[in-house]
Amino acid sequence: MKMQLTTLAAAVTFALSTSAFAQTPTPISSNTNLTSVDWGVDNDNVGGDDAAWGAGPTPSFTSAQNAVDSLGGNAPTSSVTGNNNLSVSTQTGDYNQASIVQTMSRNESQLKQSGSRLKADIQQLGSRNYSDVDQNLTSGGVVNSLQEGDFNDSRVSQYGGRNNMADISQSGDRNNSVVRQGGIGGGANNNDAKVTQAGNNNDSYIGQTYGDGNYADVMQTGTNGESYVIQRGDNNLAFVNQTDGANDSYIMQDNYGNGAGSGRGHYADVLQGGGSNNVSTITQLGLNATAAAGNAYVTQSGTGNQASVLQY
Repeated sequence: MKMQLTTLAAAVTFALSTSAFAQTPTPISSNTNLTSVDWGVDNDNVGGDDAAWGAGPTPSFTSAQNAVDSLGGNAPTSSVTGNNNLSVSTQTGDYNQASIVQTMSRNESQLKQSGSRLKADIQQLGSRNYSDVDQNLTSGGVVNSLQEGDFNDSRVSQYGGRNNMADISQSGDRNNSVVRQGGIGGGANNNDAKVTQAGNNNDSYIGQTYGDGNYADVMQTGTNGESYVIQRGDNNLAFVNQTDGANDSYIMQDNYGNGAGSGRGHYADVLQGGGSNNVSTITQLGLNATAAAGNAYVTQSGTGNQASVLQY
């Protein structure tokens, strides 16, 4: 896993690690050539981080970016024409509940639920919005998807475990949200994801696929913001709040194998506002440290700031 930043402008960054990590990044000074600095570390114990970050001025979650791009500002398989709305709902199992409300025109929703005591509520109050909810859980999954505006796209996939929750609210135009929790044939229980996007052209990806008790909360109220959160392991917390325009946040937290029953997760909190084109990157691994946990806080206001927090 390798990552580079080409510039580092004024940033207000505070990082605190509650335990020692296996590697220490090279300190940054005013004389550091940032074009040759390697940001991040490739853990041989697990392949989850190998391709998570790309090289370049900003990181790239390739699979996450592809998931967001596949939505593309309109229903990718839409056959809706004229003033019609389309809804397709399939439920198998016991005691599942679903509610779908679509107003205006050319909205499309797809809902699949397989398991027991699963609940989904989809509301699309605009035109040309697309919502896809797929729950294949043992029991207890809940999805709420509300889209007010036009050309908003939301996809929620919850697989393999139980009691995973997702709340999506998009009230501007051309926002994209993807939430993936759990994996087919795998676990991941009691994970929560919350996405609020109240501006235009914002992208959000939350992936919590390996572990239990993770929570991610993303709020974007500007324009052209990007937020990517990937969490593995147990009890990780991630908070992202981006206002104004074109701010980017990338969070990867991975404490998979942190010691059975340690109950220690990473904590990341990003606040970017009062300007535009700020970039925040947080990477916290700690795979080899028993009961390791990292806390990272990034606050940036202004324009063109870049901050990176690495805790191994």
